[in-house]
Amino acid sequence: IISGKEAKKLEPCLEVKSALHIPQSGVFDAPFFVSTLHKKAAAMHDTPDMLMRVCNVVGIEPKQNRFTLHVEQSRGDKQNWQLDCEVLINAAGLYAWDIAKMISPHLPYEKQYLRGEYYQFNRRDNLFINMNVYPVPLLVVLPDGGHFLDLGAHLTPKVGPDERGNTAVAKEILIGPIFTEVQNPEDYGSTIDQSVFYQSVRPFLPYLKEGDLYKGHTGIIGLIKDQTDFIILRDELYPNCIHLLGMESPALTASLAIGKFVADKIT
Repeated sequence: IISGKEAKKLEPCLEVKSALHIPQSGVFDAPFFVSTLHKKAAAMHDTPDMLMRVCNVVGIEPKQNRFTLHVEQSRGDKQNWQLDCEVLINAAGLYAWDIAKMISPHLPYEKQYLRGEYYQFNRRDNLFINMNVYPVPLLVVLPDGGHFLDLGAHLTPKVGPDERGNTAVAKEILIGPIFTEVQNPEDYGSTIDQSVFYQSVRPFLPYLKEGDLYKGHTGIIGLIKDQTDFIILRDELYPNCIHLLGMESPALTASLAIGKFVADKIT
C-alpha cells in the first residue's frame, strides 16, 4: 500500500489518496499468444490439419470409453464430420455449457452472458498511464439474485506490434469494461453512453475530457450463475470428460497453468 504522493511518482497523471501497487501486473498480448500456441501445436502434431476451424459441434454421443462427436462445417459447402475420441476436454468458452449439456443433460448449472463494452483515448503529454489502473472493486448484484465482483471500468494500455513486429505499448488506452447482461453470446452491440465511461474514471484522471473518448471494442464473457470462480470438473457420468465452465478473466492469462492442471487430471 502506497501513499498518493508515491503513486504520483509512478503515474504522474493520476490523482489518488492512496493505492495498492502490484508490480507483477501486466498487459497480455492475446493474439501473439494464441498464434504462438497454434505454431507449437502444429509442430508437435503429426497431422496439424486436425485443427478444424469454423466448425460447430452439433451432437455428442457418449459411449462406454469413448465419445462420438458430430461436427458441421459452417463455411462454404456445408460438410458433416464424425470424430471419435477417448478423452474429451470441453473448453468451448462461451459455448462450454451447451457442450456440457450434450453430454450430461442434468448438469446442475445455469449459464449467463455479460457484454463488456470499452471506450478508449490516445495518450498525450499530460494524459497517459504506464500500467494498469483499477478503482476499488464493487460487488454487483444482478436482478435475478446472481452476483459477481466487478473491478469496474479500469485503465489498460493497449499493446500491439511495433514497426519491427515486436510487442510494444500502443498509443491507445482502454477504459472498461462496463457490463450489461445479454441473452445471446454473439450480441456485440453497444448500448452504454460514453459519458458513463468518462464519469467512471474522471475522479482519478483529472486531465481527461469527454471529447477525448471514442468507442473501443466489445466482448462477451460466459458465466455460470451464482458461481464466483472457475468450474473445472470431471463429468459425473463419463469420467474421461472434463468440463471447463465459467472461464472468465483471468482464464486466458492463466491458461497455461489451467492447461497443466487439466492435463494432470487426465494423466
